[in-house]
Amino acid sequence: MVGVFVLTGLSRLTHAKPLRWQMEPGTGVTVFFAMVFGGTLAVSTLREFVASPDGLQGTFIALVAVWAFQAAIVGVFVWAGLIRRRPDKNRGTSPLQAMGMGVLGLAIFWPITAALSGACAHLQAWITGEMPSPLAHGLLTELADAGPSFWAWVVAGAVVIAPPVLEEIAYRGGLQEGLRRLWRQPPRGGWRAIVVTSGIFVVMHVGGVSPHALPGLFVLSLGFGWVVARTGSLLAGITMHALFNAGNVVLGVPWMTH
Repeated sequence: MVGVFVLTGLSRLTHAKPLRWQMEPGTGVTVFFAMVFGGTLAVSTLREFVASPDGLQGTFIALVAVWAFQAAIVGVFVWAGLIRRRPDKNRGTSPLQAMGMGVLGLAIFWPITAALSGACAHLQAWITGEMPSPLAHGLLTELADAGPSFWAWVVAGAVVIAPPVLEEIAYRGGLQEGLRRLWRQPPRGGWRAIVVTSGIFVVMHVGGVSPHALPGLFVLSLGFGWVVARTGSLLAGITMHALFNAGNVVLGVPWMTH
């Protein structure tokens, strides 16, 4: 699959498009850091002063606190005029085309991600003598252990929708596009920004994702960055991200299919 991606020229960003956002070069990077660290501060404050319920209900409340704070940060930047939608005179990539690119991106990058994660799982088993759990994300383990319930379905549905939207805004819309503009790279030369963004994406998931899955997550993030760069639309990355999350939830939580 890697060979096909490279040899067919799909990896080239010759026809890449910039995001249709008007913002200063450093604004995107600022939005990213405000969303990531502001969200962490929000949930830490909530846990300090508010007694949350145990189990998935408490998990959902904490997640909503992070998501609400992150969405508010984006709203403030838009309200202040620091981020504005640029009119697209050429109409660019349509929403349907962007979503189709997201599906194509998943078809290319998911097999690579799965193969790399599987190889790293066997390497970890060889080093430690114990095979890691196939549930690489802590939230998947929590859902699987909880069994079917109202709050389990709520959390499962929420993680398919909210993180793809907010993480793609933060990482691809903010950090990746911000770095590309800071480095004055044309859209077709944006792989440097994609790679650096993906590295930071992985670092921010350390602790929540099993070590053997981190290399695969890096490759997956490259895919998110690639589809966004190719289309100039965050909808492509959101679609790919949401489908990946949905697939992980369905395949990783046994009670959903039984």
